[in-house]
Amino acid sequence: MHLQTRRHGDREKRWGITTNDLPARLSMSNSNRAPVQLLLIEDNPTDAAFVTRLLESNPELPFTVDHVTSLGNALTTLEAADYDVAILDLSLPDADGLESFDQIRAFDARLPVVVFTDEDDENLALAAIESGAQDFMAKGYVTGQMMFR
Repeated sequence: MHLQTRRHGDREKRWGITTNDLPARLSMSNSNRAPVQLLLIEDNPTDAAFVTRLLESNPELPFTVDHVTSLGNALTTLEAADYDVAILDLSLPDADGLESFDQIRAFDARLPVVVFTDEDDENLALAAIESGAQDFMAKGYVTGQMMFR
């Protein structure tokens, strides 16, 4: 597995796998596969439970999901632990729209971020993609197949 180092302030941290490593991880047998470390940043408990259930239901690719409900908590969590990917709601109590994505990206530009938007926020989701988000999912239209692409 290729490990990268990221700098935040004066300290170095080892940062999980790169997105280029995911195909190799998928080809491993289930017994050799380390769980994908995912940070779910979502303030709606129903949406968070739904996403977590979908992720944990896939026997082919194990996930460890850590859930936080605000951007402030996400940044604190990212400071303390390494993640392979984040799913980010673009409507949080302490940040709205691209502000939350921009702050996550400023903290760790290498972390793949999938944005999670309301059904009517397609323009916002596309703006996040243009700013470097890995992908987007619209609430109300998420399926297991979409989650694992």
